Amino acid sequence: MGIRSKLKLLIEKVLRVGLKEEFDSLRQEIQERHQPQIERLDEISQSLKPRFSSEPGGSYQEFWDDMAATREGACYGVAGLPFGLPATEESLDLHGEPTARVIIESLGITADHSVLEVGVGVGRLARHIAPHCREFYGVDVSSRMLGFARERLKDLSNVHLQQLTTNDLRIFPEGRFDRVFFQIVLVHLDREDAFNYLRESYRVIKKGGKGYFQFYNLLHKKGFREFLNSVSLSTTSGEKPRGRVHCYSAPEVRKLMEEAGFTLDEANSHLEMVEQRFDYHFPEGYWDDYLQRVRTVLRNSGLDEKNQNAYSDKIKKGIIYSAPDSDWEYYLIAVGDKT
Repeated sequence: MGIRSKLKLLIEKVLRVGLKEEFDSLRQEIQERHQPQIERLDEISQSLKPRFSSEPGGSYQEFWDDMAATREGACYGVAGLPFGLPATEESLDLHGEPTARVIIESLGITADHSVLEVGVGVGRLARHIAPHCREFYGVDVSSRMLGFARERLKDLSNVHLQQLTTNDLRIFPEGRFDRVFFQIVLVHLDREDAFNYLRESYRVIKKGGKGYFQFYNLLHKKGFREFLNSVSLSTTSGEKPRGRVHCYSAPEVRKLMEEAGFTLDEANSHLEMVEQRFDYHFPEGYWDDYLQRVRTVLRNSGLDEKNQNAYSDKIKKGIIYSAPDSDWEYYLIAVGDKT
């Protein structure tokens, strides 16, 4: 390697180190500046939640249609508050892409596969997964959620959206799909309904196919906090609201998967008792503001536009968005094979 090449590499290395230090400082500044708002996130979240009906026997459709009465409510229902702010198209895409990548890799989705997402919501994950498969079916109990999804996914010709009017997958024949997945769905179902969906998934998956199922871990401190929130809702309202969060332990998930017929894919499942062995970091809040500042730093860095974009992508996907949100700390992931 010539002297000029070595010098160029050295300059690039110094620049990268300098940018990292600047970004680390910037990240800390943003976090401190937004601390008062971060402390109010629970209050903001509560304001976006639907009012739970005081009448027993409310349906899942009513719960999610209520949630999706507005675009803001629909986005909150499927993604929370991305980075602590109301959802934008950019933040929804950035929020959904890492989760979609995990699902694609866990299920080994290819261009030949027919894929079903149960609980498609506004298409947060479908936007990223549909381009990787032959056909993508998204179902949801909420017609309002599907309305937002149709608008967001209208440019994807292989996407098919349908409403579920029953708590099962009877609209599909046996062995219809190569891959089926649930993300932030089973946790909102009564345990009996969740198990029935596992059995139904096994039925509609082809022999040799796979399913991906996400749960909350009761034994993790944050999972138990979700459980306590449900306890509070139930005791306050005097009944168990439809759509409340349900938590599981890893042995329970293993048992349900086994009884539904699946053989666990241990390599792609995450069913440790408490701490899961995820290979990514968890981002914090208010990254929209951070990203705006990152763009300003990059514009003033001396890098050309191509390298600015490359560095920005690396930050978004490789550092900040390597996981979609901090909820993953208390996820249980079960990937099962239909052998």
